[in-house]
Amino acid sequence: MGRCYVNVKSTIVFVSLCHIANVTAVSVQYPALRTGRICNSLLPCPFWSTGPSGTPSKHVVNKLNIQIPLKNSLSSQLRLQFEKSSDRWSHCWQLIDADGHVNDVLVSVEGSAEDNFPASSAMQEINLHELPTGHAVLGVGMAGKGHWSASYSVEAGDQPSIKCDLACLLKQLGTDGQWLGSTYSVAENVTVEHNGLDVRFSVNGQSFTLTADPTYASIDAENQQVQVVPTKISDSKTVATRWLFSATS
Repeated sequence: MGRCYVNVKSTIVFVSLCHIANVTAVSVQYPALRTGRICNSLLPCPFWSTGPSGTPSKHVVNKLNIQIPLKNSLSSQLRLQFEKSSDRWSHCWQLIDADGHVNDVLVSVEGSAEDNFPASSAMQEINLHELPTGHAVLGVGMAGKGHWSASYSVEAGDQPSIKCDLACLLKQLGTDGQWLGSTYSVAENVTVEHNGLDVRFSVNGQSFTLTADPTYASIDAENQQVQVVPTKISDSKTVATRWLFSATS
């Protein structure tokens, strides 16, 4: 199997293509893959594969996935799918049943280039990494009044989870309308149960829970919208504000 190397601001990272089928939703459909080429642009990055005629074919990555099995069901999955739209990457929490049917549950509410404080972190560059605990999507971005970074990582174990660690370093403090956090719209037909730091989402007999880390964040669910917000916004231009939460089945 080949590897695709991605050059992101002089940092070279790699994605092993042997994991493409399980982790990324890219348009690589051919089983025979040639050795990866150096990609000098930011994601979305072209992957090179060998087509039926043996001619190298370029494919642009515009989706990335990480996922964990649901409790007591190795064939059902909780998937976090990232998709490039406009100038940033949005993401969607999905439940996938044993027959492969996909139910969208939560969709990130994104801002625009004109927003000083977008509804969710502005992820303009993301990379897929393989860590000892599982796969992780790492992202950075700059928009409005802040610089954002994010980590969405799979934690394997008896109770697998996807841990979300986000941060923003504000360029200006005390600005009118200052707001930080992650905002999601809830899909139709999804049942929402809010209990303190936990919000549970259920659809078609499947469910998962988002839990805020009380040291860094709180979570609220109202009117088909969910928001995770930091417990405190940093008053320093050199210390980032963080908010952490996790997803479990």
